[in-house]
Amino acid sequence: MRRSWGEEEKDLELTHNNYRYMAQKMIENLGGKQNILINDNCMTRLRMEIKDMKAVNHSKIKQMGVHGIVEVDDHNLQIIIGSQAAIVKKEMDDILDS
Repeated sequence: MRRSWGEEEKDLELTHNNYRYMAQKMIENLGGKQNILINDNCMTRLRMEIKDMKAVNHSKIKQMGVHGIVEVDDHNLQIIIGSQAAIVKKEMDDILDS
């Protein structure tokens, strides 16, 4: 029986727990605060709407220990993190709201 991506991803984890630093670097590599229109998450992914996808630095994001990046369309992006997605999203929200 084939498992869905959600089931496979639930066991993924980051190799570190410095979530605040990761959130700061994630925002920076997504093109800055002004480039993130919507920041959301599901169980294992950050789901965001991006103003300008050309400003996203995929290679730097991948170097942060994420498990993948999915460009859904010209403005929607998903970053596969694993079970800590909600924690990283909360840290990002704190930075974006400041």
